[in-house]
Amino acid sequence: METPKELKVDSLTDVDRLITKHTLAHYTETGNGPVCKNCGALVLFVHAYISVHTTLFSNCAGSGSVKQIDMPYCPNCEITPSDRGCIHLDDLV
Repeated sequence: METPKELKVDSLTDVDRLITKHTLAHYTETGNGPVCKNCGALVLFVHAYISVHTTLFSNCAGSGSVKQIDMPYCPNCEITPSDRGCIHLDDLV
């Protein structure tokens, strides 16, 4: 799964839901951790820093807050996610 970049969401929990949806669709939980449903490889994680921006401006502007997310990925089937990204919220004050 790629790290969100300029992804418009309604709330921060939407990002968690997207990751959960991807995880359920592509990985199976085992006693040793999640594995890829496609190739069976152990899923790895990148600790990503996601800047939170507002959609009130046309560029990446916001409060300066950052959400830390562990981005899952299969080392055989997916590209390694970036350790940086950003999301854009309508209701950011």
